[in-house]
Amino acid sequence: MQLGKTTLFSLADELFSINKESNVNTDLGYSVGEDDQNHWYILRLDFGSVCPSRFENNNEEEEWVQRCKRLDDETACCIKMKVIVLLLNNPQLEQNFQQVSLGVEIKDESIANVIRTLGTAVQQDKGCLLILVYEYDQPVCEDLLQLIPLHGERLYERIQQQIKLCFSEYFAFFRSVKVLLEEVSHAKIWLTGITPIGIREMSGLNIEDLMYQAHMVDAVGLTEVDVERMLQDAYAHAPFKEGELELASEDFAQAQLQKPSVSTESVSVSRRTCQSHDEYLAGSNKGNEMTRILIHW
Repeated sequence: MQLGKTTLFSLADELFSINKESNVNTDLGYSVGEDDQNHWYILRLDFGSVCPSRFENNNEEEEWVQRCKRLDDETACCIKMKVIVLLLNNPQLEQNFQQVSLGVEIKDESIANVIRTLGTAVQQDKGCLLILVYEYDQPVCEDLLQLIPLHGERLYERIQQQIKLCFSEYFAFFRSVKVLLEEVSHAKIWLTGITPIGIREMSGLNIEDLMYQAHMVDAVGLTEVDVERMLQDAYAHAPFKEGELELASEDFAQAQLQKPSVSTESVSVSRRTCQSHDEYLAGSNKGNEMTRILIHW
């Protein structure tokens, strides 16, 4: 069984975090090396956590804009809170941060200044910083779905510039991380998500997409072999009764014929959204779930 995204990040946190003493490498039969194991500051962010569990019914585009701005503010608050937690757990880093920021409260600083100050504080400490961003694309993708009824197939083309304006803090974070990676000797960022949303174009952050790399195909998610095995286990536990399988197949075929037209638009949106990376994500990745791992290492 492959690792899930959460497990992957938890494992990275366990192996690298300076605030932990891990012996998990004994169980793994693998070591990241004495210079790296539990020697990194970890800034772990979950952008999925800032998204509401339910969609709002935004019938007007102006309502959508206001929702995006609120979500952008919440994303910025999430980042600042996680930076505060990191500093509280590392007194020397906090002291460096306070000296560089001249005592200005994090809540009163822009995201760009917070990330820039954090990078300088890490550099002064001659430390290492690993930024883990779980579901990096969710704030933007969640709101894109709201506009499908208004824009249909040309959704991304029509509102690409508006996205950049609505999510100013979000993209400021990635622009600041780009600068941090260039200026801090030992700094990395790992991202997980589903859809490319123009991070490179809108922030300049140059990331390596591992989704289609052969050596990473078995890293996370479920392979076709996993799914087949689980289905076989389920069938062994509760086999179909006579006629049930045929009936289910007929119901599925009928449902496919009756799918609403919006599903076609959704695929078109996915295709258009991914054109900046010359990728089309409507298909599967060698049997894996649609999971992207992006890394700057």
